[in-house]
Formats: sequence, C-alpha cells, structure tokens
Amino acid sequence: MTTFGIYCICQNEERFIRQCIEYGLSLKPDQFVIVDGGSKDKTLEIIREYPQIELFENPMGLDFSVQRNFSLSKMKTDWILHIDADENYAGLYRQKLDELMGIDHKIIGYSFPTAHLTVKQNDIDPHIRFFRNLLNL
Repeated sequence: MTTFGIYCICQNEERFIRQCIEYGLSLKPDQFVIVDGGSKDKTLEIIREYPQIELFENPMGLDFSVQRNFSLSKMKTDWILHIDADENYAGLYRQKLDELMGIDHKIIGYSFPTAHLTVKQNDIDPHIRFFRNLLNL
C-alpha cells in the first residue's frame, strides 16, 4: 500500500494554522508533520490541540532549505505533500492524490498553482509540492 504524508513549516501563523491543519487532515494523510521555527504567538498552542500532528520545534535560520530538509528527515511515507500555512489548494483532495500516486512509477513529483490567503491572486510560480519520498525507497 502506498502511503502519503504532509509537512508544513511555520512560524507565527496563528491566523492560518488551524485552517491549514483542518485542510491537511481532510486529506487523511498517513503522517502529518509540522516544524515550527520559533513562534511567539499562539501557533504552537493551536497545533497542540491536534494529537495526530507530529510537532517539531527547530529554530528558523536565515535559510528555508534548512527547515525543509529537517522536515523531510522526519517523513516516513512514500509520497509527500508540502503545504504552507497561508496557502489553499483548490481541487486537491484525497482521491486526486491517490490518482496522481498511481499514474506512472517513473513520475517523481507534481506541480500545481496555489492560492495565497494573504494575496488576492494565484501563485503561478511552479512549485513541486507533491513528490515521491526518494529517501524512503
């Protein structure tokens, strides 16, 4: 059985973290990791309301790649969805993820537009957000 997980990197996201978690949980992931970079607001308090979340605290440096790599090191699933707390993924639901995971064993990732909740437009910058966990092969 193919597994999929979600990770989210956040810091001071009390305004958006609940909707991010609720959306992520609606996708029924096998694993859900959130890495907090040192929130000073109520972000951690909100995350702790959800026992199914694996919460890690890792101080945010100047480079997001450090947080991303730390997050990836915690993932144990075959496929990974990276979500941001302040984004929305219209039309991305569990059935669609299952379809994407089954299309072709040679495909290693997918990119799709994202809607930022803080900006009134879609992000057209292609982000690979759903990808195979190559460390888990």
